Amino acid sequence: MSGFPPAAAQAVLTVVLIALAVQYVRVFLLHKSAVRRRVPVRATTTAVHRPDLYAPDPATRLETFRELDERAHQDPAQRQGFVDQVLAQLRFGGWSRRPDWQDRLWALVLPHLRPDGPAFWPGIDLRVEYAVLTALDLSGCEVRDLTVDEVRFRGTTRFVRTVFTGDVTFAGSCFAGHARFRQAEFRGAADFDQVTFTGTAAFPGAMVAGPAGFHQARFSGLTDFTGARFAGPFDAVAAGFAGRTSFRDARFAARTRFAQARFTGHADFTGATFAAPPGLARAWARTDWYAVRTWPAGWSAGAEEVVLPKRPGRWAELHG
Repeated sequence: MSGFPPAAAQAVLTVVLIALAVQYVRVFLLHKSAVRRRVPVRATTTAVHRPDLYAPDPATRLETFRELDERAHQDPAQRQGFVDQVLAQLRFGGWSRRPDWQDRLWALVLPHLRPDGPAFWPGIDLRVEYAVLTALDLSGCEVRDLTVDEVRFRGTTRFVRTVFTGDVTFAGSCFAGHARFRQAEFRGAADFDQVTFTGTAAFPGAMVAGPAGFHQARFSGLTDFTGARFAGPFDAVAAGFAGRTSFRDARFAARTRFAQARFTGHADFTGATFAAPPGLARAWARTDWYAVRTWPAGWSAGAEEVVLPKRPGRWAELHG
């Protein structure tokens, strides 16, 4: 380019570089597109993309679910997605909150959670959030992880002899009726932090292998942990026990924490055993309310009565 003026040579060089850059980008994009076409697409559950699952007619939805149920039974890779999509129906308002519709949805899932049935699917997780459930009964079922987020349970909820092979959480949920967990088996963690029990909270004979959390839980009615077994830490810090409460013959194999817990009604720790000293320090018992209480050996309510902030009545601190 010695015959070109310097400015003209620079302009020619710029044009050449731009042309090369455009060609490079074109080749790169074509190559990327070809690679994308060669990458196998991960199989997804058909239920996620079926518009008829949101049809205004319940019968149409159910028919689609039955079709997907059959496919999932033949293909284990589709099973968790099928269950997720069925339970997603519980999040909507309107007729999705009607007990008869919920019964139909659970009827699709429950056969796959019963270990003694021919349709059992092992290793299924359940996730329900922002829903109102009526008279849920998972008794005798086997579930891996159970995640319940901001759910209100109406009527009697039953988890009698239910086996949870993973972790369980009921974060921010409310049992507006009775909650029955008799002989339920939690092989992982059991998280009931900040859960409200307005009726009976029955855990007799329940077994928890991991941490058991009832931090700031509210028990308004009968609370029954008779014969329960806790292999991991037990946390009931700032929990409120308003009704009759029984930890009779319960076994605690790790640390227990009842600090700031409040016992308003009867309390029975007869026969309860602790691997470490019971963590009842700074727990409170209401003294102006008639109640019969049997504390762990060496523990009693102090003679000094106080008024707790925002709590009715008079209270005495437990000492051991």
